Amino acid sequence: MVYPPVFSSNILNQISTMVVILQVHNIFGANTNISQDIRIINGSYAFYQEHFSYQVSLSKFGQHFCGGTILNLEYIVTAAHCIYNNRRPSDITVNLGSLKQGLGVRRKVTDIFMHPGYDNKNLRHDIAILKIPSLGNFTNFIKNITLPDSSPKAGTNCTVAGWGVTETSDSGTLHLKYAKVPIISTPRCRASYKDQLKKEMFCAGYLEGGSDACQGDSGGGLICDQILTGVVSWGHECGEKYYPGVYTDVFYYKDWIRSKSNCLKLISSHLIIFICLFINLLLLK
Repeated sequence: MVYPPVFSSNILNQISTMVVILQVHNIFGANTNISQDIRIINGSYAFYQEHFSYQVSLSKFGQHFCGGTILNLEYIVTAAHCIYNNRRPSDITVNLGSLKQGLGVRRKVTDIFMHPGYDNKNLRHDIAILKIPSLGNFTNFIKNITLPDSSPKAGTNCTVAGWGVTETSDSGTLHLKYAKVPIISTPRCRASYKDQLKKEMFCAGYLEGGSDACQGDSGGGLICDQILTGVVSWGHECGEKYYPGVYTDVFYYKDWIRSKSNCLKLISSHLIIFICLFINLLLLK
């Protein structure tokens, strides 16, 4: 049974603190203990927005529920499981340009494009694109990030960030936190997750567990050398020994991402529409 993201509730109103609880358990059934445990473990607080200008918070009715990454002036990349039960675009707000949750520039989502192969039971093809009204231009605090030219290499050090719950409590952080995590080789990752790890997924974290071992908010980006390498997807508990976080491989979906974000800008041309539909049929697996 899959539990959808649980939206934060205003518990500590007297000090204007918004508590975010974002845990999704038992993705593969009650006997596997596999979950989307959305937290940064032993991470650090981010102090320079310029270093995280690509990071966005997705909120519904004012409550943060997932992360995302700026693709260009009109599109955001996130995880499909984040919007699986949130398919009305107007209910979702993208918050950009601030380390503080709920602040910065806000844009209402105008359209949602979930990968057509997404499977909510095993989280295959866990990627989606959100369309927003144009940002007009980028600034030092709001910028896009580059798509990869290859899948990640084992040992590469990467950064994951989010506003999810922390290691000390199940309360969300109002201030963005980040952690450094290395890419784990596919054979070693598959030794932990067996056939649950599919070809469009990879692992990042520490096999010994503990510090920096877990993903940030679901849907947020894993950034390696200033490149959007992965999207936070799922994992076994959080910081568990031998079970690093599992990410969607962005390179695997690069053509699909480009076909969506580029084609939709040219929607006025019937020929382009036909070409886009044809490309999407070829990419559908």
